[in-house]
Amino acid sequence: MSKVPVHVKYIAEWNNAVARMMVMETSDNQLTFPIIIAEAEAQSLMKELENISAKRPQTHDLLCNMMDAFHIVLQEVYIYKLVEGIFYTYLLCETEGEMVSLDSRASDAVIIALKKGCPVYVDSSVLEKVGLPSASIGNEEEEAEALNAGFVAATDPGAAGDYSRKSLDELSALLQDAVDIEDYELASVIRDEMNSRQQKR
Repeated sequence: MSKVPVHVKYIAEWNNAVARMMVMETSDNQLTFPIIIAEAEAQSLMKELENISAKRPQTHDLLCNMMDAFHIVLQEVYIYKLVEGIFYTYLLCETEGEMVSLDSRASDAVIIALKKGCPVYVDSSVLEKVGLPSASIGNEEEEAEALNAGFVAATDPGAAGDYSRKSLDELSALLQDAVDIEDYELASVIRDEMNSRQQKR
């Protein structure tokens, strides 16, 4: 296992209105992978990518200002494992000569990394699960569809079977529950099962 440097390639639309897809790419532009994130974090990311400043400090601005005030230096962001569709991420910080690791959602960590200009890494074991060759895709829309399909298959290949006996009403309730707890990876699995059934009608 090794750390692979990555960057945000773009933010894509997702079929669910409450979330977006943050598409990451390795620094050598060889592999891409998606992370489903909340709409609010997607908006913050797009502002950072487009260098748009808010009139007043937003949540991530406040965190960065606190880090500066208390002399906390962000060294790196590391997406170190993927379990049941959840990307586990930490911020490696230095404060008073000590290194401190802080658990974080991937979206929050990447936003802060962009603000601080620090590197973002992903573990090679994560890329093995969800990485897709960048050169194999024609355009962003096709890439986003392929990444989403590959992500669902890689992270929960038995999901469709798990939900196959539930009614659409039950699936709809489960989808809302997943969104409420911000488990967008699970939400994507449930949504795909619902879409599959609707297409068969």
